[in-house]
Amino acid sequence: MDSATNYSKELLGNINQPAFLLDKKGTLVFLNDYFQKMLALKNRQSEGMLLSTLVVENEKNKIEKHISRTGNIPSIQTTFIAIDKSHVSVRWEGFWNEEGAFWSCVGKLAKEQTVESRIQNQYEKRIKEYNRRLTTLVERIGEGFVALDREGRVIYWNQKAELISGRRRDEVLARIIWECYPEMATPEFCSFYSKAIELQTHQEYEAFYKNEQKWIKIILHPGNNGVTAFFRDITGQKKIEQELQIQKKQRTKEITAAVIQAQEKERMQISQELHDNVNQVLTTVKLYTEICVNDFGNKELMQRSMQLLQGCINEIRSLSKQLSAPSLGKIGLKDSLKDLVRTMTATGKTSIGLDTKGIRDIKVSKEMHLAIYRIVQEHLTNILKHANAKTVRIVISYVDDDIVLKIADDGKGFNVNAPAGGIGIANMKSRAESLGGRLGLNSAPGLGCVLIAHFPKNE
Repeated sequence: MDSATNYSKELLGNINQPAFLLDKKGTLVFLNDYFQKMLALKNRQSEGMLLSTLVVENEKNKIEKHISRTGNIPSIQTTFIAIDKSHVSVRWEGFWNEEGAFWSCVGKLAKEQTVESRIQNQYEKRIKEYNRRLTTLVERIGEGFVALDREGRVIYWNQKAELISGRRRDEVLARIIWECYPEMATPEFCSFYSKAIELQTHQEYEAFYKNEQKWIKIILHPGNNGVTAFFRDITGQKKIEQELQIQKKQRTKEITAAVIQAQEKERMQISQELHDNVNQVLTTVKLYTEICVNDFGNKELMQRSMQLLQGCINEIRSLSKQLSAPSLGKIGLKDSLKDLVRTMTATGKTSIGLDTKGIRDIKVSKEMHLAIYRIVQEHLTNILKHANAKTVRIVISYVDDDIVLKIADDGKGFNVNAPAGGIGIANMKSRAESLGGRLGLNSAPGLGCVLIAHFPKNE
């Protein structure tokens, strides 16, 4: 390479413009630092390559055409491709060096574009791409998304927001949110909005909007330049909650009615027992006493009167035990159940076994004590009245933090799916459920019955 070429390299290397040397075939012999920086090239990696490999496809023929002829290359604008695939437009011209058969080419960025401005353009492109991806993400989410500036002006309104609100984006953009939704300008919502701004913490709010006939849940996220809000339609959820509340109230009414009915039935039974049994016996005693007044010394009648009076006392005591709750403050669950079993066994209708080893000295609340006692009492009464059972087995134990009650009999059984004639079973289930427990019956005609109830342990 001759001295003229070396001089050209030295000269081109010191100028603050893109410059390079080409041989007569269009091969890059030299690139100055500015040109390399412009295209983000390193270590002169493009020297030895054709200049046409660095330009966009549709300009390759134009470059080759200018280089193929001898003489100076007139001013030409070329779009070069940088390493990061960005495009840099340069207007350049070449001067023929006859001695070395090289073109010394000097150019300048089109529109006075600098390397710094090119980097800025690349940065702006990346920002645009980031914003495009962010917009795509916001449009795909399943909730309404709204962005407000400091004045409460709508600057973004996604497609889901259009669907939920029924208002197009062009109807709300650049408008104050209160103008779009006057019903939101309530003291309650304004307080919620102000709290989010002042505390700079996210806030949640639910409200019913009459115009849309919808329940909307709003979550506000405050920022330095305004707030963003996510909102969704919870009308369906609210309807389910309302239906559950209605069902709960209805269930409460049914239980109350059942309790009242049970009380009335119990009162009627007491009345019948007093009228048909105790009252009749006392009437007989009265007659015997009247006879004894006229026939003093009739020991036989006096003896019968005493026996009848004792029978009345026993009957009233039995009724009293059935109606009164066990002495919860004095005896434990095991002892009260043993006393109940003794009372029921005294009828002589069936043999009743009780196993309380599983609960040992476990203490339960008064409410659970009474509930278990009444369930056992109700079920044993039903067995004595309807089952014709010879034996009954009661086991109460403590399993997996639950108190488990099991009552099995060998009576005639019944169809558990058939409509119940009374409310005894419903009352037992209600008592168990009131304590967070559950009760079930397993029976079939001719196969006896098994009652199993679970109660969560509590002190």
